Parts: sequence; structure tokens; C-alpha cells
Amino acid sequence: MYMHFVHKDSPQFWKAWNTRFKKNISKGVIINGHTNDDEIASEFASHFKSVFYNSDEDGESNLKYYAYRASIVDNECSTGECIDDIC
Repeated sequence: MYMHFVHKDSPQFWKAWNTRFKKNISKGVIINGHTNDDEIASEFASHFKSVFYNSDEDGESNLKYYAYRASIVDNECSTGECIDDIC
């Protein structure tokens, strides 16, 4: 598999990958006692809805973030060209 990757032989790489790893996909998945795809999706949606925080609505945090980002740009970049590289 490694040699297919190194030699950029994509079809053979994915064939080897699937041979090695795809067999595990068919095993049943249980999430919080649910095995049905729709129930599992609902379980994920419920979880992420409960932990979601809309930081865009937190003005103070936004100001802190942009001030921090500007300080990095001022220290790391002589121009604003590299600002897109900063997460």
C-alpha cells in the first residue's frame, strides 16, 4: 500500500486501502444504544446541539480574538499578506 502511495498510483493505493480497512465498515455501529442510521444521526444532532456555542454572538470574545490576531500579524508579518495563513 505504501509503495502505491509513494509512486502516486492512486487506483492501486485505494484498492489496497479498501482491502485492508473496508472490511470493518460492515460491522454494526451502536451509538448510545441505537443501531438505526436515522436514530444515530438524531443522537449526533442532539449532542452537537447541546454543546454548540455561537461565539459570533459574543462581542467581547470577538474583540479579544481580533486583537490577538492583529498582534500576531504585527509581530509575524511585515505586510498583511500572511494574515490568511493565521487561523
